[in-house]
Amino acid sequence: MIWRVQLLGRLTVTRGSQVITRFESSRVAALLAHLVLFSNHPASREELIELLWPEEEPDRGRHRLRQAIYSLRRQLEPPGIPPNTVLNADRLTASLNPHTFSCDAVDFDRLVREKRFREAKAEYRGDLLPGFYDEWILTERYRLQAIFEQLPEDAPGSQESAKAAPSSRPPFVSLPGYLTEYFGREEEKRVLFGHLATHRLITISGMGGIGKTRLAIEVAREAAFNYERTAFVPLEECFSPVAILEHIPSALQLPPSQSSPMDQMVHSLAGCKVLLILDNFEQLAGPDGAAHIEDLLHRFPEMVCLVTSRRLLGVTGECEIPLAPLPSVLVDGAIEETARSPGVALFLNRAQAARPGFQITEKNRDDIVALCNALDGLPLALEIAASRIRAFTPTEMLRQLEDRFRLLARPSRGTHKDQRHRSILATLEWSWRLLAPAQQHFLAALSIFRGGWTAELAAEVCDVPDAEERLEALVMDSLVIGEVTRALTTRFRLLDMVRAFVRDRAENLTSDALIRRHQAAFLAMARRVRGGDQSALLAEGENLKAALEMAIEDGDVDTAFAFCIVVDESWLPLVGPDRTLKLLQNALSLPGGDRSLRVETLALASHLSLLTRNRALASTLASEALQIAGVDPSLRSLSLVANARAQMVQTREATNLVKSLLEEAIPLAEAAGAERTLGWAFRLLGVVATRQRDYSLADQYLQESLKRFDIAGDRKGAIYAWDNLAGLAVEQGDLTGALEFYGESRRRAEELNERVYAAKVLQNLATIYARQQRWEESLVTGQECIRRNQALGNAYILAYALWNITEPLTYLGRHDEAARLMGFIERFWVAQYDPLNEDEIGYCAMIRARVAAALGDSLASDLWIAGARMNLNEAVRTALQAPS
Repeated sequence: MIWRVQLLGRLTVTRGSQVITRFESSRVAALLAHLVLFSNHPASREELIELLWPEEEPDRGRHRLRQAIYSLRRQLEPPGIPPNTVLNADRLTASLNPHTFSCDAVDFDRLVREKRFREAKAEYRGDLLPGFYDEWILTERYRLQAIFEQLPEDAPGSQESAKAAPSSRPPFVSLPGYLTEYFGREEEKRVLFGHLATHRLITISGMGGIGKTRLAIEVAREAAFNYERTAFVPLEECFSPVAILEHIPSALQLPPSQSSPMDQMVHSLAGCKVLLILDNFEQLAGPDGAAHIEDLLHRFPEMVCLVTSRRLLGVTGECEIPLAPLPSVLVDGAIEETARSPGVALFLNRAQAARPGFQITEKNRDDIVALCNALDGLPLALEIAASRIRAFTPTEMLRQLEDRFRLLARPSRGTHKDQRHRSILATLEWSWRLLAPAQQHFLAALSIFRGGWTAELAAEVCDVPDAEERLEALVMDSLVIGEVTRALTTRFRLLDMVRAFVRDRAENLTSDALIRRHQAAFLAMARRVRGGDQSALLAEGENLKAALEMAIEDGDVDTAFAFCIVVDESWLPLVGPDRTLKLLQNALSLPGGDRSLRVETLALASHLSLLTRNRALASTLASEALQIAGVDPSLRSLSLVANARAQMVQTREATNLVKSLLEEAIPLAEAAGAERTLGWAFRLLGVVATRQRDYSLADQYLQESLKRFDIAGDRKGAIYAWDNLAGLAVEQGDLTGALEFYGESRRRAEELNERVYAAKVLQNLATIYARQQRWEESLVTGQECIRRNQALGNAYILAYALWNITEPLTYLGRHDEAARLMGFIERFWVAQYDPLNEDEIGYCAMIRARVAAALGDSLASDLWIAGARMNLNEAVRTALQAPS
């Protein structure tokens, strides 16, 4: 049995009962189409990369092609089909086995050559690959269109001609027109095309303003050639299920009749292929409304109903296409790539209509991206915000988003005429009113969550035993989003706009008890995973932050301390370094509380201050911890270690003070059985011994540290001990051993999802590669370090990585980037951290000399000055750009 590939009218691949309408990406679908259309010769991999990813650098293009081939092979060669039976791919070429597939577009070409024009006309069921706009696809589409339009008419009176007659008549199409360009939704369009071929009731669901109507119209316009009648039926003013049928005849422009609407349609549409868009159905989506649609589809077997609704109809056989917001936008990469992302492209297009000449630039890019992301990728919100460009800049609109409904509540010129779509506020108000009071209460309670939750957490926090059923209903109402995780579980979330709306409408429905249940649930979760895999903590970062902030706001000091301590270093990847220190300081500013919890929080805050290069704050916090600890052996030993840690980074001359603090701490910790504190004490002694070049003693201390961390079950502490062993190897000139130790610490960090260290250790690895003159590896590793630390907001390590990749850049001939980065980082380091020491000044001079030798003194100076004018985001983009 062979695969049948349909490219005309829609993309569908069938084999017996197997039907494929969805592919991993549009590029996988385009790859299949090219291999099918040009199967007479194998395509070279370079040719495919140029066609499918023309703007990608070669290495990335090759990687994407490998992934696409792998994805396509999984679909075309499922279990039961031997590998390489259908898809042949070697190191140079890729092709399809011509004996394993057939294709309508290929058959159309063949039938025309054989002058079997009637059969060719029957085969041509629409344009080639609608929804694809690659240049090579358009060329082939126009070629086939021209051939089809020039085919001779069939001989009149023949049986085959009579059968073809209905398709030769111009179809009736009545759809609203739009003067604006459409952006994004290519994957949804392809899915919808596929479902139109196999389903008769399709519901595009999603919250108001997300673009359901526009998607339906765009797809219906391209699919209209498959139907004799295509019409748009507006139902926003229809509130009675009985009245649904009254709107359809006028939309189809049927002749006036004294008969009932159903009889009128039976008389005019019998045997007719009809596509109806039933728009804004949500207020009718109950049992009565569903019954009318079922009856309509029963009466007209050739009819397809495409429904747009915030609620599902609940009809057997209903096919749902849930519409999510436009994807979030990243600031990495070229500015052209940012401008092409659907949300930004939509915003720019509408903004340019309001203010001709408005453009995205390096100066406003970050604010435009932040604005589009803050608006949840909601097309209506983006359109309204773009219309304000006459009066406000993106920066000003971003500031106004704290009161987002003031910005987005006013109707904007050119938005949907339906009153419910004239503002975000109005569209959310409409959805809210459709809910029963109990669901309004539940939705309001859900607004306490941040960043998502599970059904189990919803039941526990909201004190609702039937949370699963209630969540399912809210998902069907398009007010809650349900997403499947990698672990194949479901997490739910609210768009920020929905959360803000329901909290404003239902503040009286939330309570102190709800806040306490939320805090208790997440404190228990954090305690369960402490010291183990951090992925659960990372998934709940927003909830943990919200719980801590509510405890601080309420003055609940012990709960605030408990959250600080249990999340520990993981606060850094959860909320970023600056926000972490602010939260801990806010907690510590509260009066009273348990003495032990306060000392632990002070010690933690001191440690995190060091990780973010705030040495003075680290010393102050450690000293305060020691004052409060008193003579309690556990608390005093912990505070002594915190002070030793703070002193170590001040000056190397503090060695004796550090040793005396640790030597006092160790017997106290032994007496208290504080194994974790002992792990830290021996680790710091190992670092001191390394500095004093007593390498044997350093190794003994670090091995003892590993042992103590193991007893304490502190897997994170062990990671740092392995890191110090790597540093010890570097000191002894054993770079190979250092790579092994760093590799072990990195492996352990990745196992725990310990993102801060996993991002930091890359800098150490990049430095060793540079010392080994493995310049390409040093650059690639340094760039990955930059990506990860930018995501974490760890500016200190990010700055280190930017500093260090300048040397491999010069050795790889990329002197322009090296000069600009060095100009930036020299200014940034002094402004943010410390004056340059003698070694650092020498490093800058070395980079400048290498650039000047390659480009000349004048150009080197100009590049240095240009780099000094960059901001951090511009420097990161420079560091990550592909070689020219």
